[in-house]
Amino acid sequence: MQLRAILADRLGKESLISAGTGSGKTLPIAINILLDDPSKNLVTLTISPLTRLQATQEQDFVSRYGIQTFAINDHTPCDDTWWTTNIYSSGRPIKLPAQHLIITVEQLFVNGHGHLSRIGNLVRTPKFQKLIVRINVDEAHFFYTAGFPLFGAPAFRPAWEKLAGLKVLLRPSIRWHMFSATFPPHILTHVKERLLKPSFEFIQQTSNRPNLIYATHQVPGKLDDLCNYECFLSTPFDLSSHPHILIFVDDKALTSKITNHLDACLPLEYCGKGIVKHYHSGMSTDYLEQTHGDFVSPTGTCKILVTTSGQSVGVDFPNVKIVATIGLPPTIVDALQRGGRGIRVGDEHALFVVFNKSWALEIDEDEFMEGTDPDRPRTKLGIHSRAQERAPLLAIQLVRSRTCLRKFYADYLDDHAVDALKHLHRFCCDCHNNGFDLGSLLPGRLFTDEIPAEETKAARAVSTYRPKTDRAALERR
Repeated sequence: MQLRAILADRLGKESLISAGTGSGKTLPIAINILLDDPSKNLVTLTISPLTRLQATQEQDFVSRYGIQTFAINDHTPCDDTWWTTNIYSSGRPIKLPAQHLIITVEQLFVNGHGHLSRIGNLVRTPKFQKLIVRINVDEAHFFYTAGFPLFGAPAFRPAWEKLAGLKVLLRPSIRWHMFSATFPPHILTHVKERLLKPSFEFIQQTSNRPNLIYATHQVPGKLDDLCNYECFLSTPFDLSSHPHILIFVDDKALTSKITNHLDACLPLEYCGKGIVKHYHSGMSTDYLEQTHGDFVSPTGTCKILVTTSGQSVGVDFPNVKIVATIGLPPTIVDALQRGGRGIRVGDEHALFVVFNKSWALEIDEDEFMEGTDPDRPRTKLGIHSRAQERAPLLAIQLVRSRTCLRKFYADYLDDHAVDALKHLHRFCCDCHNNGFDLGSLLPGRLFTDEIPAEETKAARAVSTYRPKTDRAALERR
């Protein structure tokens, strides 16, 4: 895959690279930059969907490959000195000119105040435009999932759809390359027809992650019953051996509730020590950077990170043993991207589980809208649409499936590679009637209807009351 991607660029061709999370899609981007003639001061632009992902990518290109790289987003300095020293100067040569700019897509278009950003103006400047040799679109599925209004809901990030118009404005010699692990047929069609020349090189390898174990779990009661998440704490609790767990929640308030509850369930000496943290866009940049670093660092204290979708795309987690998504995923693309955060190094297995409510099994599939998008909901969406109305058809079928989940995901992606169904662990998923026990793969006890009521009450009380013997310690804190 990597060699074909490099050769396509060297031959002046555009490309679309469909390959699984952790498959090494960064390498051809880096090598193509390193092969450019340094005397020409050529620039590569990479469009990246998330600021958190930009920070990771910038560090990777600078430290691993020695490529002069800068992330361009809302936090980038605006002063002339910074830009003429690091990015571009029409008047004098720059000592170490930027080779690679990683840009959030909104920076390329007119903002809400009717102005173009610095980089938006630069790419429309003929002299700078001559230096742009290629544009990489990372996580290019966002072009469809975020750029277009879907099912009555407005586009989440309409700047993505504007990339097609930007390509018309730029020099035709600029080579465009699309990268993603999730190009199901309906998204693939949009990307290749609107963003690529007909002669583009299609490079595909399986998106299967053979070390992942797939499962679904119907929670008893409601998703906001916090007892459902105590299974993510080891019993008895052991900090040194506790697995890293990433919990995705599409509700900022619930991320906070789950985090506070799990922290309160810890032994007293571990409470409030950052072992369980939450992460969402409403928090400060400093907090988000510190929390992410604490979670991925081998010496960090954070073992459980409860997050919204900001950590689901592209971010490399070297140590995540369990990934859970709470509630039906907004699309199967989201499910696959979230599951892809599981351990990527070596053959050690990781678990990806979807927690869902019983109503997902009661919806009539005949009620869904007509269309070719398998992630379509039952009806047009509005601001106040309920979860049952937002539930995508394929997510309903996912939690109902009693046949192989790995094949379910492969079929969604139209992935027919010889290793599309390969798995390395004894268990592929929870649908093979071979003794699979979800509880055995979790560090704590899985909350089910069979747990005695008195145990449930005791578990809930832990977040409110402490034994009298602990009160002196609490007063010292």
